[in-house]
Amino acid sequence: MEQLGLDPLLLLWQGAAFGLLVFLLYRFAYKPVLGMLDQRAERIRESIAQAEQIKQELAAAQQRAEAEMQRARVEAQELLRNAQAASERTIANATAEAQRQREKLLEDARAQITTETERAKVELRREVGRLAIMAATRVIGQELQTNPALHERLVDEALSQADARTN
Repeated sequence: MEQLGLDPLLLLWQGAAFGLLVFLLYRFAYKPVLGMLDQRAERIRESIAQAEQIKQELAAAQQRAEAEMQRARVEAQELLRNAQAASERTIANATAEAQRQREKLLEDARAQITTETERAKVELRREVGRLAIMAATRVIGQELQTNPALHERLVDEALSQADARTN
């Protein structure tokens, strides 16, 4: 080995020093570095697991939110239908009430017209009777004043004739 330029004792010391260096590096450098790398890998795995869990929770929350939105839409549509039905009922009630009031007003107007017509007929009969009596008094003169029965008969005949002409 000397021919190669190697000293066996030096080679042995260098080998022992290298072995000691490897042992020390393994013990104080490589093991702690591997431990830190293992811890970091574990933290990364935990972070990935947490991220997956958060992703699943987010998906579940989105599904709940979508379900809640759908339920809110259904409730809103139901409220809208109820409001439309209520407005239609209100309109129908108002229309029916207006129709009843119109019919009542027409009935009242007809009754008033009938009453006024009857009153006008009665007054017209009185006036016709008065005019007939006045005409008869002038024609017949004093005879009506002395004979009240004749007076009443003439008034009744005048009224009957007036009724026959108006009907």
